[in-house]
Parts: sequence; structure tokens; C-alpha cells
Amino acid sequence: WLEEAAESGNPVAQNDLGMALLTGALAKEPDAEAAAKLLTKAARQGHAPAQSNLAVCHADGRGLPRSLRAALYWWTEAAIQGLPDAEQNLKRLKEEHPSWASWPPFA
Repeated sequence: WLEEAAESGNPVAQNDLGMALLTGALAKEPDAEAAAKLLTKAARQGHAPAQSNLAVCHADGRGLPRSLRAALYWWTEAAIQGLPDAEQNLKRLKEEHPSWASWPPFA
């Protein structure tokens, strides 16, 4: 049912399935690229956990090219919604990369 719900555009299902694909749960081999695609769909719908999970993928280069600018963008989006993990990761990123404010915007 999870795959069906994700395919129908449910952002919670897209996030959950994306994370299952990323970690190799559901007795499947990990598929970081497919996971990143699902997380992107859910993040673009404003689902804060997916935004934070997608930021981690960008920060680590899992399933897509590493981009700290993209991670900054998605953690900011999730933090605006009050997601504690995103707030902590955003704070850490800014502390580790003091030049973050001069980075060009991520589109």
C-alpha cells in the first residue's frame, strides 16, 4: 500500500518509502537515487520531514550530487515549520560553514 500511496502523490508515503529505499528496508537493496526522487516530490509539497531528509541526502551526496547549498535550503524550509532535527542540522551547518550567508541561493 505504501508504494501505491506514494505513486498517488501522498507526501507522507513518499517520505516513508523514500527512507525505506534509502536504508534498504522492506527487504530491498538500498536505492539512494530512487529515494532522493521520492523525497524531492514530498519536500516540494511542503512535507517537513521529507525536506529534512532530502537535506541530509544533499549534504551527504546520497542519491544526488552533494550540495551544501541545497541542504541549507531544505533544512531552512523544514526549520521554518518547526522541525527540531532540521533546526539542529541547520545550526550545525551554519557553525561549520561560516561563509554560508554568501552562498548563492539554491533554486
